[in-house]
Amino acid sequence: MAKILINLNDWVGFLEGRVGIDLYVYGGNGELFVNQLPRLTELEHIEKTDKQTLTDVKRVLTLLQKRLFDQVDIYIIHGEDCGGLAVGYL
Repeated sequence: MAKILINLNDWVGFLEGRVGIDLYVYGGNGELFVNQLPRLTELEHIEKTDKQTLTDVKRVLTLLQKRLFDQVDIYIIHGEDCGGLAVGYL
């Protein structure tokens, strides 16, 4: 198995740089949020997903609204799941 060598400070800096930008989205894989939005709001998809509820969708959309109000460019916001951001750096 190959070792992944990273500078810890660079990794932490990357993670800190995404705070206040990216959104937690169940099943998010780091793609731009604008590309995930149609899937996220599609009721049929929500009903088929065990862990994503309408409450989750409302939470994400509320946070998106806050990001946009804070003038975060929608084209730099990524949708990440619980480990996606940290692992995505690697």
